[in-house]
Amino acid sequence: MTVAVDTPIDMMCDGCARGIERGEIEPAMAEFVAALAATRAAVPHEHWRRIAATIVAHPVHALMMNDPYTAAAFAKTRGYAGDADTLDFVYRHRCAPSQTTPLGRRLFQITTDVPIACAVRARTRYLADLVAETLAASPAATIVSIACGHMRELDGLELSAANRARVYGFDHDATTLVQLTRTYGASVAARPASVRQLLSRPEIIPTADLIYAAGLFDYLEDRVASLLIRRLRSRLAPGGTLAVTNLTGQNAEIAYMESVMDWWMVYRDDEAVRRLAADEDEVRTRMLVDGRVSCLELRARQ
Repeated sequence: MTVAVDTPIDMMCDGCARGIERGEIEPAMAEFVAALAATRAAVPHEHWRRIAATIVAHPVHALMMNDPYTAAAFAKTRGYAGDADTLDFVYRHRCAPSQTTPLGRRLFQITTDVPIACAVRARTRYLADLVAETLAASPAATIVSIACGHMRELDGLELSAANRARVYGFDHDATTLVQLTRTYGASVAARPASVRQLLSRPEIIPTADLIYAAGLFDYLEDRVASLLIRRLRSRLAPGGTLAVTNLTGQNAEIAYMESVMDWWMVYRDDEAVRRLAADEDEVRTRMLVDGRVSCLELRARQ
């Protein structure tokens, strides 16, 4: 099935482009994001993917590329969506580059402050609290971040190489690990590891009081996600905690991310996240930001 010329999709894109050209950028974007979300909800997934491809070919997509955040996500210079440099736009560690157009700056302000971006920042604060609580309870704790990125959750925490705590960041991206070391120095031990390596050799993870994954599970299908939880669970010290977060389908901006940014993830609510650890007893879930982020916390028995 193909989407013909002059379909509602074309009309929707044309309307957004006209609004932008008139300078009505914020209302045009709000209407565009809402229309994309409604379209995504109304069609089968396979059809939605075809629609997304037509949006990339529409002139409105070129307008969206003025936004450095949208452009970085779409370009995938590291070979995958959501790399640490791109997410730093959301974490507000990167500003719009100096060459960004006036349109790009207004779009950037919108895309990095929509509810799903706020949810990502809330996820970071949640993990920061877990790290702080773990260190308060045990100053010599071992803490491990899986698919760690730049570990922005550590910002503001009192970490130094002289502390007794041991903090590890595992990531498959060597460039990300270089930046991690540049930011935190000897306070964080950066370690290369892919999901495949973690599944086959979980012993490379030190026995830890806290293991967490911020955004990794947004990219894992259920079977791999469940297996990885079991592997990570095996690396917890007695009484230790495993925390996993997942964005949920409550985020209306998903359709924009998929169709304009070409950024596709796996979204899970609290029940879906809970099922990933179905054979574990010491499990609880919580939701953040009006249900936009689901969190799984698994505690090892003493």
